[in-house]
Amino acid sequence: MPSFGGRCSVRTWMYLLARHAAARFRRSPWNRGGRTGDEHLDSKVAEARSRTSPWLRTDVKDKWRALREALEPDDRALLVLRVDRDLSWSEVARVMLGSEEPHPGELSRETARLRKRFQLLKQDLRRRAREAGLLEDQQ
Repeated sequence: MPSFGGRCSVRTWMYLLARHAAARFRRSPWNRGGRTGDEHLDSKVAEARSRTSPWLRTDVKDKWRALREALEPDDRALLVLRVDRDLSWSEVARVMLGSEEPHPGELSRETARLRKRFQLLKQDLRRRAREAGLLEDQQ
């Protein structure tokens, strides 16, 4: 908390920190195969995954999950921040820029760029969902 300057909301700052930590985690050489680095924790994660209730692991959910996982990490992050976490566009832009207090012009350009990228991402997801049989063809 000492490094928090108050130039954005705590929520945005926490997502910024989490995004940086995730990037460091992805880059680390020992992170292969989705391990956490702790054998005990890895076994518990595998056990929990194998005991997931059937109604929570439907074919449709698995297909949607696969579509999301097939996205580039930045596209997934954009989808999570905007849809799952319901951040405003300016908060999403700050997280994606990696800066608490970007220049106002830079923030507005990044916001516009991310909105366009999100629009293209939605179109791509719709196309992929139709190909996977998750959406009906619409003429």
